[in-house]
Amino acid sequence: MMKLSPKVRLRELRERRKLTQGQLAMRIGVHRSYITKIEQGHRMPGRDLLFRLVRDFGCRVEDLIEFESDHMNRA
Repeated sequence: MMKLSPKVRLRELRERRKLTQGQLAMRIGVHRSYITKIEQGHRMPGRDLLFRLVRDFGCRVEDLIEFESDHMNRA
């Protein structure tokens, strides 16, 4: 059975809008280090933060998070 692993595309969306981690953190009300942890894959945004990000970026959840199978990650 393949397991799906979520990948948050936060850095890509943030850089496309020319925002620093600190600027994004202030806009959505979190600490800059939390943005760093999400971008490095150490944390996943909770539901409330996910919707704040979607609202701020003007995108869909599917644009922010993509799912990859573990099998693809091992190749």
